[in-house]
Amino acid sequence: MDNTNSKTSTLQIKTVCCFRTTAALLLLCSPALFTGCVSDDVSEQSMISGYQRIVSAKGPQQRDADDGVGMLLPEPTLTIAALEVIEDPNSEEFSVNLSIKEALVRAFSNNSEIRITSFEPSIAKEDVTKAAGKFDVSLFGQFNNERTDIPNNSSIIADRKDARIIESGITQTNTMGSEWSVSYGLTRNWDNLASTTVNTRYEPILNFQIRQPLWRDGWEEVNLAGVNISKLKYQAALLSFRQKTEEISANVIVVYWTLMESAKSVEVQEWLLEESIKTLAKVVGRRGIDASMVHIKQAETAVKTRQATLLQVTKRFADVQDTLTRMLSDRQLNVLERFKVIPVSQPNVTLGEMDYSKILETAMGSNPLIQQAKLGIKIADINIEVAKNQKSPRLDLIAAAKLHGLNRGYGAANDSLSQRDYTSYTVGISYEYSLGNRTRAAEHRKRLLERSRAVSVKHNVADQIAQEIREKIRMVETAHRQMAIQAEAAEASRMHLRGVEDVELIRKSLTPEFLLVKLQAQESLANAEYAEIKAIADFNNAQVLLAQVSGTVLEMHQIASSMSSAVALR
Repeated sequence: MDNTNSKTSTLQIKTVCCFRTTAALLLLCSPALFTGCVSDDVSEQSMISGYQRIVSAKGPQQRDADDGVGMLLPEPTLTIAALEVIEDPNSEEFSVNLSIKEALVRAFSNNSEIRITSFEPSIAKEDVTKAAGKFDVSLFGQFNNERTDIPNNSSIIADRKDARIIESGITQTNTMGSEWSVSYGLTRNWDNLASTTVNTRYEPILNFQIRQPLWRDGWEEVNLAGVNISKLKYQAALLSFRQKTEEISANVIVVYWTLMESAKSVEVQEWLLEESIKTLAKVVGRRGIDASMVHIKQAETAVKTRQATLLQVTKRFADVQDTLTRMLSDRQLNVLERFKVIPVSQPNVTLGEMDYSKILETAMGSNPLIQQAKLGIKIADINIEVAKNQKSPRLDLIAAAKLHGLNRGYGAANDSLSQRDYTSYTVGISYEYSLGNRTRAAEHRKRLLERSRAVSVKHNVADQIAQEIREKIRMVETAHRQMAIQAEAAEASRMHLRGVEDVELIRKSLTPEFLLVKLQAQESLANAEYAEIKAIADFNNAQVLLAQVSGTVLEMHQIASSMSSAVALR
């Protein structure tokens, strides 16, 4: 029993010593380890990157159920203050006042399209880590216990052998393309050969190997290509997220002002219908005096026509409201709730500076599409360098060195190893070249064509952006001029209707011609007021669309402050 325990203790000591030697090797090779390690840091500290990380970390929006109608109802968000619900005692309808900032905060916190796109940069970030992980150090080891018992009739061959092998080491591929390894191994051999000087012996080995590509697959620009491309793809994914965020922001603002326009249309049409009903009542009241059935039917036709129009504009208001609430996806404002949303923010009516050259210059540096096109060229450049390197012949430097030890005792064997009594080494060069080399030459030509395509894509995107900027500037300027014109038209229509009503008070009889004039005056005023509010909505929508094309939509005060609020509510 004591003998068995002694052997076990000795084996444990040897194992510990083996790992201590490995630790020493790690310390010895630490300079190579540090030069070979590659960071996966993408160094993005902008507002949009911080917002993306927050949205991605939240995961899918929590809903009341995983299927059925409950899947359409978001759970309450404790960090967003609830909107005050207002009940109309006359219609028993419920409504909520919504500012444009409150709408944007809810969109930034809840919008499904933004949430879906937010995962792409996080996924791309993991690809960066995977590419950098190629250069991580690996620790390897093995333990073998072998016994051989083979009969033979030779006096110089042992028929019984025992071997115990312990090996541990590290290996790595670094950014220069080198593949190296350092290992320490200890073998305990025993045999029953009578002519052997030492039947039980220990053989420690310290082994170092390296293969350094000198041409193909060599040097940092080639070996770091995967990491650099992954980082560029991460930036492209972040730009896609920014583009989607800008798109949703612009859409929320456009739909918000469209909702304001639709609400005003309903008010105007309700007023027009009310005036038509009053006119009909006056005509009916004058039956038998100077109002015939022709007058009555003429007024009834106007009432029915305006009732039908009111149904249409009311439906349009509901459709626009559903579009807005879908983008907000809030507990209160969603596709299931029936609240009437009342826009309370005041639109902008001031025209800023419209310098085409400045706006175009800003767009060339800020628009996400042009930035993505530029990243595509950078990726193509890296691929060209790699393909050019791969066309070269393979020329590798191979080197290996070993220190050996041998003795009947473990300590003495390691002493002989440390004294470098037995040293072996190998130095050589390996060479390979494909005589046709057509595959790699074709790959290089392919990468050159891909770069040409990427440059053409950038030019095409730039041309489209320049055209869109001109269109959006004209849209802004046209809508601003229309606001003034429509305001004057609305005032003229009011004066016209007021004059017609004044004349009606002093007229002695009602004629079909005068009734038609009055109905047309009412219609004209309603159309002028609708055109005025539409011009205001178009002006505000054109401004945000211009900012979207120029890549500055997130710099608009309402959007920037809303995103900051959404980030603060995490």
